[in-house]
Amino acid sequence: MTFSVSLIGFVAVAAVLVCCGADAKMDEDMLGLHESSNLRGSTQLMRDFAALPNERAQDVAKEQLESLHIPNSDVHSVRLDKGGRVYYQDKFPNSGDRRRRSAEEEEEAKERVRRFITDNPSTGESPEGIPYYHSKSGASNVLYLDFDGHVNPQDSAWGAFSAQSFDTNGNPSVVNADEKLTIVEIWKLVAEDYAPFNIDVTTEKPSNFQSVTTIHALVTHSDQTDGSPMPETSPGVLGVAYVDIYDYAAIEYYSPALIFADRIDGFAPYTSIVISHECGHNFGLSHHGTSNGDEYAGVYSGTNSYDSWGPIMGSPLGAAVSQFSNGEYPNSNNNQDDVNILKNSLGFRSDEAGATTGSASAVSFSDSTNFAAEGIITSRTDKDWWKVTSSGSGYLSVSASPFLGSMDEGGNNLDIKLTVFGSDGSTVLGSNSPSGKGTAQLTNIAVSVGTYYIEIDGVGVSSNVPSDYGSIGQYEITGTLTSGGTNPPPPPPPPPPGSTTTTTTEAPVDTCPDEDSYEVNNDAASATVVSVSAISDKLLHLCPKDIDVYKINVCNPGHQLLVNIYFDDSDGDLDFYLYNSNLDIIDSSTSATNNEEVSVASSGSIHYVNVVGYTDSSSAPYRMRVCGTGCDGEPSSCPISNDPCEGTVFARNNKKCSKLCGGSYEFYNDASTMPNSPFPNCHSKHCECLASPCDGVVVKGNARKCKKYCGGSPYTFYTDAEDAGFFGCHKKHCECGGTTEGPGEDPCEGTLYKRREKQCRSHCSSLGMGYEFYQHASDVGDGRFVGCDEKHCECVADPCDGTWSIKEKKCKKKCGGSYVFYNDAELAGYTGCHERHCECL
Repeated sequence: MTFSVSLIGFVAVAAVLVCCGADAKMDEDMLGLHESSNLRGSTQLMRDFAALPNERAQDVAKEQLESLHIPNSDVHSVRLDKGGRVYYQDKFPNSGDRRRRSAEEEEEAKERVRRFITDNPSTGESPEGIPYYHSKSGASNVLYLDFDGHVNPQDSAWGAFSAQSFDTNGNPSVVNADEKLTIVEIWKLVAEDYAPFNIDVTTEKPSNFQSVTTIHALVTHSDQTDGSPMPETSPGVLGVAYVDIYDYAAIEYYSPALIFADRIDGFAPYTSIVISHECGHNFGLSHHGTSNGDEYAGVYSGTNSYDSWGPIMGSPLGAAVSQFSNGEYPNSNNNQDDVNILKNSLGFRSDEAGATTGSASAVSFSDSTNFAAEGIITSRTDKDWWKVTSSGSGYLSVSASPFLGSMDEGGNNLDIKLTVFGSDGSTVLGSNSPSGKGTAQLTNIAVSVGTYYIEIDGVGVSSNVPSDYGSIGQYEITGTLTSGGTNPPPPPPPPPPGSTTTTTTEAPVDTCPDEDSYEVNNDAASATVVSVSAISDKLLHLCPKDIDVYKINVCNPGHQLLVNIYFDDSDGDLDFYLYNSNLDIIDSSTSATNNEEVSVASSGSIHYVNVVGYTDSSSAPYRMRVCGTGCDGEPSSCPISNDPCEGTVFARNNKKCSKLCGGSYEFYNDASTMPNSPFPNCHSKHCECLASPCDGVVVKGNARKCKKYCGGSPYTFYTDAEDAGFFGCHKKHCECGGTTEGPGEDPCEGTLYKRREKQCRSHCSSLGMGYEFYQHASDVGDGRFVGCDEKHCECVADPCDGTWSIKEKKCKKKCGGSYVFYNDAELAGYTGCHERHCECL
């Protein structure tokens, strides 16, 4: 049955109209219908409306469905409660198919969070061990991320439940170190989504808990503490939230928003998106979908891993840039103005910097050279100007980074553009917009006496979604300004190797169980002299609270000098700084990866390398490679032929290696760790393609296809080919022969597959029968297809036999007097029939 009326009209005519003769008339104006209502019918929504207990609840439903900006495609997740209030059941299609981090990328992400925690300690912890963080302490609006479980009262929209704590280690009663890192990462990501607005995103339960301006997001498990299911946990649902409850007197009754993190393994980038999305519903936002009928607009892949994009109120799982939207993307079906709706509720944060020379804010200098600033772009029209004043000739270098420069993960909201203007405020001295890659940089801009201006602007990605509408969020500026015509050095390091102090005020640790044989080398005077044959690629070790200083003799000043250190940052995160003979910094490498590298033109005959831990407790074995000294018989450059990694196949991670080999492979973070490695001195990543363990496997998607393939002869279908002896191969496998059907029988055996409900209806109608259509055959009530996720069509006796499926006008004419007209025959006792029905009285 096809509905062409709007949602408000749809639910209105779901009511049973009992009337007599000419008095039977439905006044659409009375129901508040108008042309802008665009949400069409859903059987479930119709049932929800028909089940409303009274006219008051129906009026509430009509009012909400009329006023909210809900597109037609949202019918699959929009629900009505018993009081007529609208809420969403969100499934986020293909949430299990999106890209996940490799083990290496996961460790790098953890290291970024460790660094954040080191630089920004929590303000405390809950008794359960949840670290407390605030994005805007003291704000009148609060978004509370609840990770420690929650007991809900019976007198509430969801009813009574006892929710579990957030858990990824199988023990909800203990918050371990990794879970704390995940919680902080989730908080950071949600705080970024709401950074432009006057709201405190916090993990600490607020004192004014459940005030009308506090949104409560419960991050929990789909099962309660007693093992029973949480409310609204039908298959595939990741989040549930009421719509438009912010600043509503009954907000506590309709809270919290529920996020079932266990269904996405507590994966921080996905969990944070579900939280921001469900809280968006609480603030009155509906979905951004597509005109192709997709309820959730997904990921627009762009041209590379960095510029993928998706709307927060769609399903941007796996996108590098996720933003609130107004529908300015291809095939949009909803021009809902997310930012304006949120601004009207929360207000924007105060602007840190104006957009003119007169209103520009001054950067902060930490010394005579290095400066920094940070701010938030709050809207597409917001541009932040910062001023830097030079007292003489020199060079200006600036870097501007959005919140998170991590590809393939929802995190960045601001796609940044950096521009430097001259003293007149109009002459462009440089501009850089790296299309989602994160940091924008401009280096070595010649300056003289005067004030120069740095502009930060949010832009779109021209190759993907060019709109700058949702390009808003946090950023940080770092830079250097030097005088005297010298090039700018990097940010300040720990104490220089000329000093005997370490990175703390405590005495250095010159002994530890794993120290190397080159200690003590804590300053320039005691520095270990680097001989390429003696040091390069030898296993070294940095102890806690220690620094290791090396002296490099260069026999060909002015040529390339390359220094690498390799380590495993799961042991400890290391950095290093390169100095000239005067102990001035030349360059540094301070990333969160396992490989720190500097390549420069050597500036004299002596250089120093200062290896330090990111924190006092950082301790790790490492290897150092030095190339290009021109001493010890080494060439005066670093030719490829001298590369210890010559012949390796570089792949950034397991996924890239798998794609490269197209079959079986081994991926090494360190090529020297290969058994009998042909690259004993290479510590780069290496991908080795192997003969596939799946050679000979006959891949068939399910047992039915296997049975067809075998032509009716006995067969065995394996869901995992390893069970058939193909060790290491985990594809499905079909084997013909034998006498019986073996292990791995298809749970979908016996289902009738139809791709769409329309096809199911057509098939069963041709047999003169009614139908039931299941998105998942496992939902069939008698449990015949437990474990089957395929669609299933079931022809049943037509529940509409005996009904008169005619319009009300014809019903009146046919009865010639009093009658009852049902828009849904189920209300007249025809269980399962949702056609119109006319009964003469």
